[in-house]
This record gives sequence, structure tokens and C-alpha cells, in this order.
Amino acid sequence: MDSSKLIEPLTGEKPTQIMVDSLETRRFTFDSASENMFPPTRLKMAMGALFMMPGIPVMQYGSEIAMNGEAKPDTHQLFNFKTDEELINYIKNVQTLRNKSAALRKGDFEVITNENGLVVFTRTSDEEKWVIMVNNTGETQRVDLTTEQLGKGIMLNGILHQEKVRFNEKDVYPVILDREMVEVFQVRNDEGFNIPYIVTLGLVWLLFIGFVVFIIRRGKVRRQ
Repeated sequence: MDSSKLIEPLTGEKPTQIMVDSLETRRFTFDSASENMFPPTRLKMAMGALFMMPGIPVMQYGSEIAMNGEAKPDTHQLFNFKTDEELINYIKNVQTLRNKSAALRKGDFEVITNENGLVVFTRTSDEEKWVIMVNNTGETQRVDLTTEQLGKGIMLNGILHQEKVRFNEKDVYPVILDREMVEVFQVRNDEGFNIPYIVTLGLVWLLFIGFVVFIIRRGKVRRQ
């Protein structure tokens, strides 16, 4: 699945609007189904990328419920309010994330990787930095980001899938993402492991194990 053209409209003068379908086109769902792909998964990936790119994202009526159709009037059916809300909630999440971040709306845009369906780019402002990874392939992908690209003493905090990436023994930040997914990483200072939390969690487990041992021994005494 080639994504080489995904960035082409963004390399020159930035567009004012970006979209995956319009009033005059086939539905994105139709194209996905024609390629024997699962439309909700493809739409989540497309919308995740769309809301992180420069420009104003435009979502056509019905895309949030994976509306299908090749031409009008099939492309503008009555809205089905009984549809699964997983895609709707996903779009709400990425839209909320964009609304809360000035860098994701109007920050600097830089492409790190764009080849064979794998796209990695950054959105940066004076206050914050984000790394967005779009895996438009059929396999899990890994990208090793360097200190020259991100800096030292930082960590990547995944927002959509809760992954955390730290500097490893090979002096890189190994970013791994499953197929047909988008992850948005917030670049933060690496404050290390939460030692008080780890100690508290350890004490809880010790108390639990001690309680179980006490109950077992008490049962043995009663049977004797």
C-alpha cells in the first residue's frame, strides 16, 4: 500500500483544506471495499493522519459511519444513527487532540520517513513537539529515531494506543506500530520510572501474598 503521494500536497504551499472524499467523489469506504480492505480500519487510519497534518481537515457527511457509495445519490444516504460508535469515538478523540494542541493545528511540519506505505512526520512549535507514525502497510513496522531528530533526555508518550518509547541501549528511540494504524506520540522530558508508584505497587502485592499465605495456613490449622 503506497503512501508516497500522501505527503505530496504538503511539500509546497500548504493547503487550506484536506479531505479523503468530497461531494463529487466516490466514498472512501467504496474504494476500501473495492480493494478488499476493511473500511472502518482504513477510515480510522485515514482520519488519524488527516487530523495531524497541516491544513484544515474536512470530513464529509457520513464518513464517521463509513457511509458507502460510488456516485450520487448513493454517496449521500440517510444517516444511520444505529451504527457502531467505535469509529465515531475515534474521530472525536483525534479531533479533540488536535483542538487542544496549537502545534498540531499550525506547528512546523517535517517528514522523517515516507516510503513503501510508512510515513513518519513531526509537528513542532516553541512549546511542544509531536511525532506521528502512519503504518499504511500489511505488516508491523519499526522506525529507529535518533537524538539528532528528537534530542536527548526525552521519551515518546503514545496517545492513541498508550505506548511509551524510551532511549535504548543502541542509542535510538525504537518506535513500533502494528499494520494499518496511526499513533500520535507526544515528545516529553524523560522523568524516568515512577519509583513511588512502583514501591507502592510492590507493597500491595506483598500484602496480598501475605494475606493468601495466612488464609492457607489458617485453613490447615483448622483441618488439623
